Amino acid sequence: MAAKPLDIVFKNARICVPGKGFVQERSLGVRDGKVTAIFNDLDVNGAKEIVDVDGRVLTAGLIDIHTHIYHKANQASVDPLPTVRRSGASTLVDAGTAGASSFRGFVDYVVAACPARLLAFVNISYAGIFGFHPAIEVGEATEPRLLHIVLCREAVEQFREHVVAIKIRIGKGESGENGDLALDRALEAADKLGVPVMAHVGLPPMGLEALSAKLLTGDILTHCYRGGENAPLADSSGKARDCVVDARDSGILFDIGHGMGSFSLYSARGMLSDGFPPDTISSDVHRFCVDGPAKDLLHVASKFLALGIGLEDVINMINMMTINAARAIQRPKLGTLSIGAAADLTVLDVLDEAIDFHDFDGNSFVGKQMIVSHQVYVSGLLL
Repeated sequence: MAAKPLDIVFKNARICVPGKGFVQERSLGVRDGKVTAIFNDLDVNGAKEIVDVDGRVLTAGLIDIHTHIYHKANQASVDPLPTVRRSGASTLVDAGTAGASSFRGFVDYVVAACPARLLAFVNISYAGIFGFHPAIEVGEATEPRLLHIVLCREAVEQFREHVVAIKIRIGKGESGENGDLALDRALEAADKLGVPVMAHVGLPPMGLEALSAKLLTGDILTHCYRGGENAPLADSSGKARDCVVDARDSGILFDIGHGMGSFSLYSARGMLSDGFPPDTISSDVHRFCVDGPAKDLLHVASKFLALGIGLEDVINMINMMTINAARAIQRPKLGTLSIGAAADLTVLDVLDEAIDFHDFDGNSFVGKQMIVSHQVYVSGLLL
């Protein structure tokens, strides 16, 4: 019996298989929304669509594990679909914009309206993020009564399909003097559910050493290249702080989470020079950084090219936005090009052009290459 014709054939591609790297095969076939074949010469007879990738990079759909996309319900959030198309990320994960009180709205009005894969962390604060604006800051973890373990756990259990983990924001404005309490409650809720915690590190009173010491294997420390107080570098040596090294040794994952104020050129250069790359690259894109300095996932990734990670290491960068990201959010079926996997695909261009990058402090550095999204597919559907 003849095989059913392919729905899509991608040809003339530089195929990068996450975890493996660039392969010799240059054609990929999709049938019924899944990756069906990766060969040099695929049978295109009867194929509904043939896509000439024209030498561009074809890889698994990228995953941005730190975004804020509770669009219209939260004024700091951005529209997910333009973000997907611009960033090349077939999967966006909202990093705790919604708490238990509003998570159903995220599912019913944001997830349901967008063809991309949208997942989320549930904020340990019942209210979620509600006071984030340059003109006002009211931390959702400053009120202990909002840090409700049972209600958070119930929300995770109710919406397991959409939830990846629990989010807690620790910092002067985000949790105030309640840093220890807030983190303890997030960790307790996560332990009962068997999911990790993503911890945002901000300004003291809680220090990076105390915060990282409480995190467990598989938990995620986001804003890992921040500057100022709670930066990951030891001032005296310019090398990674002992607590950061200990955290990685214990299995804690380090996520960029660029955002508006959480990426320092000094920290990035120091950490990379010390052999301490991130586990995952993410944007922390929201209304107040979507026009800079973060912009989107690929803009952040391109900064790493400018910081000395050459194109020969672009495989590792792709891993940080595919298989590493999928493992961090406990969705191992995403971020892969294995046969039978969902045809979440990203086509990338690497452009040779000079570009000025900036960190939060206004420091500028020049890049010579820019990674941009050409096409994004979810289960074989072009977005």
